[in-house]
Amino acid sequence: MRALVLSLFALATAISDAEKSLAKFLVNRTEPADEPCFRAEFVVKIRSDSNNQGGELDFNEIKPIVGLSNKNVNRNESNCDLLQIDGIVTDDGGNYSLAFVINVVEKSEGQEWWEIKEITLTNTFDQVQYKNDSMQHIAAPLAGTWGQSFLCNAGFNVELWSENMDHFVTINLARLQIQPHKVPADTFANPVICEEDINIVIPAIVGSILGILVLVVLVTYIIGRKRTRIAYQEI
Repeated sequence: MRALVLSLFALATAISDAEKSLAKFLVNRTEPADEPCFRAEFVVKIRSDSNNQGGELDFNEIKPIVGLSNKNVNRNESNCDLLQIDGIVTDDGGNYSLAFVINVVEKSEGQEWWEIKEITLTNTFDQVQYKNDSMQHIAAPLAGTWGQSFLCNAGFNVELWSENMDHFVTINLARLQIQPHKVPADTFANPVICEEDINIVIPAIVGSILGILVLVVLVTYIIGRKRTRIAYQEI
C-alpha cells in the first residue's frame, strides 16, 4: 500500500513539473480589431556548446525551463509575424531572449502558407545572438497552411549559431504547438503533425489493432471450446 501511495505521489509530481514547464504565449493584434494573431506553447531546454564538450548531445541531462508565461512576451517587439520571449533563465545563470520569426509564402494560387523563417536566441548579458535561418533543414519543418497550427509533441533539436559561427547553442522544443495570423479566439486550429509524432502514433495504432485482433481471436477460441464441450456432453 505504501509503495502504491509513493508511486502515485511520484507520478503526480512528474505531471505537475511537466505542466510547470509547458509555457503558453499569446500575441494580439490591435487593428482592425483586438484579436489573437500569434499563439504558441512549448517546453524548451537550452544547451550551449560549452557544456556539450563535443560529446553526444543528451537533453535528458538538461532540465526544462520553468516559470515562463505570457508575461514574458515582449509586447513592444512581438507582432503577428514575430514572437519574442524575454527573461528565460537557465540553471547555469544564463539569461536569454528567444524569438520566432514568421514568413508568409504563396505556394499555389489562392493558398497561402506560413513557415518559421528564423529562430534567434540572444544572451542578454553580453548581447551575443545565436540564430538559425535555415529552418527547412531541421527534422521537423515548422510550417502550415493559412489557418492551421503546427504540432510536435515528440520534440526536436535546433542548432543556433553565433554571427561568426564560432559558438553555438542547441535548443530542444517539445510539446510544441504554434500558429500565427489566423488564430482562433481560445485554442489552436487543426494542426499539421510533425513526422516525429507520426512515427510514434502509427506503431501505437498498429500495436493497438494487433492487440484487439489477438483479444478477438482468444475470445472466439474460448467460446468455440465451450460450445464444443457442451455438444460433446450432450452426445
